Amino acid sequence: ENTIGILCVAAPIMVDQRPIGAVSVPCSPPRRDVEKYTSAVKAAALGIARTIGRTPGLRPDPARPSSEENAT
Repeated sequence: ENTIGILCVAAPIMVDQRPIGAVSVPCSPPRRDVEKYTSAVKAAALGIARTIGRTPGLRPDPARPSSEENAT
């Protein structure tokens, strides 16, 4: 990711419509090599999100109101 010429394919891990993390895979060009990883990275992120969502103790706490919302 931090090397010139290396590309990164990434997808967010979404739980309760909130991003809680991400999956990324560094790839080297050509573009066709990068594109073949896209569906695998998306599937991995979805699988992780589903596992977190259905495993007791892994689901993140609900969003807490910000300090600005509490001030009103």
